[in-house]
Amino acid sequence: MYEIDAEGLGWLCICWGIFTAYMAVGTFKMSVMHVYVFVSLVVLFFLLAAHFLGGLSARVVAVEGLLCGAGAVYGSIAVIWNDKYGRWVLPIGQLTGKK
Repeated sequence: MYEIDAEGLGWLCICWGIFTAYMAVGTFKMSVMHVYVFVSLVVLFFLLAAHFLGGLSARVVAVEGLLCGAGAVYGSIAVIWNDKYGRWVLPIGQLTGKK
């Protein structure tokens, strides 16, 4: 088996951060909830990279991870409930300009 050291994990997080950043651009015409989840995930990946490359406390990364995860949980619940009930049960902040 291959072992990935901290520097390798840092660079892996940078790669995922870049991917997530350009995917986040697509959320700008969806909803505030989608933007929040993707942008906070971009921040999380770069904070993880900074941690693995030796410059940041894990506590800072953990707090951002919890904020990102909480947004994703809320968003998933809101999308499902809003669709199944056919009305706005939980707001997601629809953005103007949506097709």
